[in-house]
Amino acid sequence: MKDQNRGHVNEEYQHMLTVGETGQAVSALRPQGTALFADRHHEVHTQGEYINPNTPIRIIKLNQNQIIVEAIS
Repeated sequence: MKDQNRGHVNEEYQHMLTVGETGQAVSALRPQGTALFADRHHEVHTQGEYINPNTPIRIIKLNQNQIIVEAIS
C-alpha cells in the first residue's frame, strides 16, 4: 500500500463555523464526539467535561481542525 490519506477531520467545513455558534451533541462527548451545526455533522471536543447526547452546545474555540465546545445551561 503506497497511498497515504493526508486529510484532516473537519478540514472542509471548519471555515463555515464561528465561535459562539450553537448546535447539538449527536453522540456523547467524553470529551470527544459528534455534534450537529447548521445541518452538518462535525467532530468536536470539550475541555474535559462529559456532555450527554442531544444536549445543546456552543462553540467556544476554533483551532485549525479542532472545534472546542461547551454545554449551554
